[in-house]
Order: sequence, then structure tokens, then C-alpha cells
Amino acid sequence: MIFQVYFDEESKRNCSEGFTWYENKHLTEFFENQVIVDLYAGQDLFGVFSHDIDFAFKEDDLKFSPDNLNTVLSRWPEVEVFSFQKRRKQKNIVAQAENYHKGIVGMTQKVLDFCDMGPLPAELPQIVLFNYLIARPRFWDKYLKEMLIPAMQCLKEMPEAYQDAGYSKLTRAMTPEKAKRFKEAFGVEHYPYHPFICERLPSIFLRKHKFNFKHIF
Repeated sequence: MIFQVYFDEESKRNCSEGFTWYENKHLTEFFENQVIVDLYAGQDLFGVFSHDIDFAFKEDDLKFSPDNLNTVLSRWPEVEVFSFQKRRKQKNIVAQAENYHKGIVGMTQKVLDFCDMGPLPAELPQIVLFNYLIARPRFWDKYLKEMLIPAMQCLKEMPEAYQDAGYSKLTRAMTPEKAKRFKEAFGVEHYPYHPFICERLPSIFLRKHKFNFKHIF
């Protein structure tokens, strides 16, 4: 089951028929990652997308859409984890993120230490970003228990993770309305590091544990 998250009428208008819409009434500093933890209950081919997921890419001449996504997924019944980062070629998406989220490598390593995951791998070929991930229960059961939930606990107690991650300078300008909503939800008026660390954790987990993985779209 694939959920698409919205939080107001404007974001709801971005949602696509064919996904299960979910109103995120209780925003946290973990954004979609909190929704993943809240909604996962053993569903097969489970995923949680933002309201603004939009791809111009194609897979075997099929344009990205809910129906075409289901068609592509059905072709690979043996695959346990699907990601939509087929065209990305970065060797390490955590190290690369240091260029625009200063300090993210050190904070990520603190999370890995807390989760007893060892050092950050030099290369992360199974690229997952933006929570563009669909997976089967064997992955979600292990990933949530051993990495995502402990990581969220760790980040909650990491003061530096609440600093400005610089996202509004990159792509999404901070508005007074958004700053107010963030302040009320998790105490700061900017994008903290939590979602940018968490969205990269599946790539690390997939490097450290073997799953049948495939990039699509």
C-alpha cells in the first residue's frame, strides 16, 4: 500500500488518484519518516510519498503514475526493495550532502554509532532519497526496528540536529506561515537536519544488509 501525504488543501490538490491519501495533522521534525513509523503495519509493497512527488522520467516507456508504477512493480515479484533514483550516480549521497547540509556527515555517524551500525560506508550504490522507496515487509520490519526508530530516538536528543540545515536556501523558500507552523510543531523556524539524515538511512542500511534491490524510474 502506498500512501501520499498532504497537510492542507493546497498540498491535497497535488495528490494523485491511485495512491492512498493521508492527512498529516501532526507534523514532526521527521516529516514523512514519522508517517512511515505510524502507518506501517506489515503491508506488502509499502511506501510513503510526499504530496509533491512528480517524475518526468519513464521506465520502459511508461511515464510515472500510480497505475504505471503498479505495472512496473508487478514485473519484479522477487524484488524486496524498489527505489526511484535510477539516474543518480553519486558514490555516497551522505558525503555529497555535506556540500549543502554542513555537518550532516558527523551527525549521521553519531546516528550510526547509536544504532551500532559501524562507520559510514565509503560507497552507497543502492541510492534512496526523498523517501522514494517501496518495499516488502522483510525490509520494513528490520529497517524500522534496527535503524529508523533508534535513529529518530538519537536525533531527538541531538541538539545540533535542530540547527538550520540550509534547505530553504537550496530549493524551498521559508515563508512566515511555514516558519510559524514549524515553530509550533517542533520548536524551530527552519528545516532541521532530521529529515535529511533519515532520508539517507535506507541507502546505508541496504549497504550493510542484503536485500533484493532494484532501481526503477
